[in-house]
Amino acid sequence: MFIRTRRMVGSAAPMAALLLCCAACGGAAPAPPEPGPPPLPPLGPLPLLLPAGAELVLVAKPAELMSSPAVRRVVDAVTPPELLDAFARRTGVEPHEVEEVVFAEYETGFLLLARGPWPAADVVRAAEQRMNSIEARSDAPFFRRSGWLGTERRDLTALAEHVLLVTADAPLETAAVLARAERGSFAEDDGGAALEDPELGPLLAEVGDAPVLLVVPEPLALPPGLGTTTLLSGERALSATLTPSGQDGLALTVTLIGAFPEGAEHNFRALVDSVANSGLGVALGIAEALETLRIQVEEGSVVLRLRLSAPAVAVGLRMLFLAEIREIVAPPEVR
Repeated sequence: MFIRTRRMVGSAAPMAALLLCCAACGGAAPAPPEPGPPPLPPLGPLPLLLPAGAELVLVAKPAELMSSPAVRRVVDAVTPPELLDAFARRTGVEPHEVEEVVFAEYETGFLLLARGPWPAADVVRAAEQRMNSIEARSDAPFFRRSGWLGTERRDLTALAEHVLLVTADAPLETAAVLARAERGSFAEDDGGAALEDPELGPLLAEVGDAPVLLVVPEPLALPPGLGTTTLLSGERALSATLTPSGQDGLALTVTLIGAFPEGAEHNFRALVDSVANSGLGVALGIAEALETLRIQVEEGSVVLRLRLSAPAVAVGLRMLFLAEIREIVAPPEVR
């Protein structure tokens, strides 16, 4: 019972005090507060939230990468600090503080999961303020907003206190991630996880604790008639990792699984040599790194290892992709 107190005067004061005493000592107990929603289960590794069907998966640890002088040199060269500062002010996310990011591309759209020290709900609120059209709002079981950021439709969800989900044009995959996060486990009939296919075991064996992992869990769609197409006709999946090496080196490892013809080592060396001497390969310093190339061929797999120069990669990326990088971190156009 809620009683609004007033200044009491004259003979009414004793009567009011008596009524207050009676209310405190007897009568019906106040109704208990409504129970809040139960706490959500721990999420675990973010890649395991991805549903099957991904055409490409990228897993990275930006905070760990930025502690490397070699990587920092590349990032500073291709992404001017003023762009990163503007991105942080606009979104509430400091890119170099992101502990883990997982990007998955599907047939119709993409999913992005990010874990960091910022409150994920605040990032969603910041996005809501920038949306020029909001289509859906939900506060439970997840804090979620859907709408248009410029000319692009985005769905943002705080999956946990420090885990953010951003999706575009992938409604079925988004629903699968939300169901897994709410349940805390996989259902037997939910189609499995993108990287849980047993065939990917040999592919992921080379990964270790690499701070950058790219996985293409299906055969490459190469045009017919090329020598490369014949060499990779039996390829089923591939992965690539990038790891800082020393003060100015980046160790690149590419693993392919499948059935490859006899003499594959010679053929793959010729393939890498061709890529290295292309315009892209020269720009990224692959041609200079050919002397570090190591090829390991076993039944069912091929592993290529190469040590790149961080300064060369930085110059190449800046020359080739600076405009695209600016577009990614710049504010979206108003719709």
